[in-house]
Amino acid sequence: MTMSTCSINPKVIQKIPAPKSSEDFEKVWEEAQVFKNGVTNERAKELNFATSKELLPNIEVEASYSVDNNDTIIPVNLHDFLDYCAYDKPFESNIFTHQEGIPRKKTFKGENIYLFNFNCMFNDQLAEFVACPSYINDWFSNFFPIYTRCMVYGASHTWFFIGPGKTKTEMHTDHDSVHTTIQQLDGEKMFFLLPPEQMLFVRNKMGEDFFKNIEFFHNEGGHEVSSLTGQDLEIFKDLDVLVTTLEKHDTVYLPESWGHYANSLSPSISVSRDFIDERNADRYFFSMMAISKNGHVTPNLIPTEMLHSVASEHYAV
Repeated sequence: MTMSTCSINPKVIQKIPAPKSSEDFEKVWEEAQVFKNGVTNERAKELNFATSKELLPNIEVEASYSVDNNDTIIPVNLHDFLDYCAYDKPFESNIFTHQEGIPRKKTFKGENIYLFNFNCMFNDQLAEFVACPSYINDWFSNFFPIYTRCMVYGASHTWFFIGPGKTKTEMHTDHDSVHTTIQQLDGEKMFFLLPPEQMLFVRNKMGEDFFKNIEFFHNEGGHEVSSLTGQDLEIFKDLDVLVTTLEKHDTVYLPESWGHYANSLSPSISVSRDFIDERNADRYFFSMMAISKNGHVTPNLIPTEMLHSVASEHYAV
């Protein structure tokens, strides 16, 4: 496999104090920000590797290697995975790869596998840790409470990111024009960011799949970007890459369409909560209607019993 590497000199995003109100947040919301001690959910502040097995249910989850390298599905009990991340304790799994087509048993030890596609899925015990910071005026909660119960705390707006050191999430933009916050609850994680116009520039020039094999990292010589497939990296001379390191209880805020790449510097627990407001609500709901019309979201994402209970509550006389 051919690899190419390019040195970059990203601009460091300066951390600022967390806003005290939604009015303060609106003064800085046009650009990506890093808020020092930006986690305001007291329950979330209690969650770390030392408390995680006490606070999180021991449910079966699916780990993988990264967002864009998810051909291998690794079923594992959550508590076993937490021990794997924090204490390097091996676990055994009946893994499945689409290429092989059949499960096979494997013992994992020291591999950079990641729990990134872990949503609340209507689990109240998980949902209590995933909320927008208090300074964010979230339209889901304010104006669409029934929608929030049925969708937001389901399969696509609440995320837990848990993994050992050196796990990654490739450069991407989030779905359906949402804004998001990523709240660091334990460990450290380095983020590389690109503004929306830069992401659009790259995609127009290099194609949609350009970032799938691109890695960003920091070493003794500085920051570098590499391509696992030998792609030409000259385009990075024209890009304004930003970088920051999240420490415990820091929060990175990303307006819609901001590109972001994450690299865990240590065992890490983060939670993410998407949100909408007056800036992106129209684009979000238009996107949701387009997905619904094309049938890309299956009905069973919302349990029937939840729809029945919500309907009864909403239309009760």
